[in-house]
Amino acid sequence: MSDNPSETEASAIELVQAIFSVENLDDPKAQAETSKLLQEHKGLHSLSIVEGKLHVSYDPTRVTEKEIAALLAGAGHRLTKAEMHRASPLAEE
Repeated sequence: MSDNPSETEASAIELVQAIFSVENLDDPKAQAETSKLLQEHKGLHSLSIVEGKLHVSYDPTRVTEKEIAALLAGAGHRLTKAEMHRASPLAEE
């Protein structure tokens, strides 16, 4: 266990995984622009784009699904669907 409180707090964060279906995200240029836009957000821990779907893992205390959707919409993307899943095994009961 770490004596550094920030490390301890960071390990206790319960991440949320979301999958966003985004129109026209199969274009490599759109993928690069979207990745760059989202990677700048401090609440996101990881992201990948697979078959036109955006997979993100984020800290819900720093960013929400609605905020991520708003970022995407602000960049001109149209969302068709979003799914959320808890990433932390502590969330399973």
